[in-house]
Amino acid sequence: MSKLSRTWLASGFSSALMLADRFALNFSPLLAWGAERAGHWITFHSLIFLCCCFEGGNAAVSGQKLRNSILMGAGLEEIKSEIGLGFIRQLRLFFVVIISFALLSFMIEVVPGLRSQVGALIGEWLDGWMLILLSFYVAFYFLTQFQCFILRSLDEGALAYNLVNVAKSVEVVLVLIMPFIFNSLIVLAASLALARAVSFFSILFLGVALLGRSMAGAQYESSRDFGSDSRCSQTPSSRGEYGALALWPGLSASLPIILINTVLGAQAVVVFSVHRLFSRVFVIFSQAAARVAWAERMNGRQFSFLKTDNTDYSLWLLVLVVLFSCVLALPSIVEFRPIVIFGVHYSFVLVLLFVLLGVLQSWIEMLVALRAAVGKLEGIVYLRIAIFFVSCVVGALYAQDLLVLTAALLMAEVIVMLRLNHSNVVWK
Repeated sequence: MSKLSRTWLASGFSSALMLADRFALNFSPLLAWGAERAGHWITFHSLIFLCCCFEGGNAAVSGQKLRNSILMGAGLEEIKSEIGLGFIRQLRLFFVVIISFALLSFMIEVVPGLRSQVGALIGEWLDGWMLILLSFYVAFYFLTQFQCFILRSLDEGALAYNLVNVAKSVEVVLVLIMPFIFNSLIVLAASLALARAVSFFSILFLGVALLGRSMAGAQYESSRDFGSDSRCSQTPSSRGEYGALALWPGLSASLPIILINTVLGAQAVVVFSVHRLFSRVFVIFSQAAARVAWAERMNGRQFSFLKTDNTDYSLWLLVLVVLFSCVLALPSIVEFRPIVIFGVHYSFVLVLLFVLLGVLQSWIEMLVALRAAVGKLEGIVYLRIAIFFVSCVVGALYAQDLLVLTAALLMAEVIVMLRLNHSNVVWK
């Protein structure tokens, strides 16, 4: 099996783990602690995910620069210098995160009234210790990302994914069992932060060993065998819209949760989060293919199935909007009784809306990632973030209704798809 095939398989397994993590995140605390505390944990985990995405693709930039150096036949000293500079850039992010959260934690403890203000926004449970644990998790996530992109630059994408998969598997197990052992958000947060730190040092050790072996022998030479035109001129996720693209997953996943927690409370967070699983199934597995195609293209591989095609999706969009209208009309035609599972009342209409949203989002995720791979974002990400913010404000802050919020998010994605309708990078 080729290295690229192993990378595809590892990415698919990574997506399966992400899906397992979503289910563990929602149902394990819910069964062990009840809806209120489970909502607190889901909100805290959303903060972690959002902060992790502020890495902004910095590691991808370092990895791509190293890859270009290798492809251009750079010497060992130049390669080592490139790695050192990339590590320094990532280390700066590490200390910025640690210092920022440390200062915020200190201010919460000493500034009168600040704790109550933070409590009004997120929850009284978000104290200084929780912020410190959040900062350590996020900081070690930044460093882990750097190590993974070093491995990718050495044409070891499958190994990079698999090392992260092992670390993520440990985190999933911790989320599954810790709530039943300890009735504490702090203990669960601490266990995840420790697991992330251990995974970083493990990847660091293996990465250094692989780099030394590559530099010493034929593997370094063979990793350069991509063809004379394989050097990619497009810098991934370095600044501007590519940085926004790296931020998007955390923003889209976390902002609705934070707003719902602020306006409607922790139990509404649980309801929204468990219903959103019906859309996450589609999105997570579309990202499995999209992220490999993007990363490998940025590392110099040429893919024959990446092409620009002026495909007209108007008919499919019309069908989706008609289905959306029918779903919204269902409650006035048929009276549905909510299905209760693990204490959560499932709304049939909300489930259908999230299924439609998942189909559309997975479609968009693929198209946007492939446009990014060939440097043709053209404002798509900015538009998507802007109308996403508007949808969240309308649904969560103004209407304060989960159904309205979900419908608004779906219509926002329809607008993005209309923007993508002509001149798209498509999967062939």
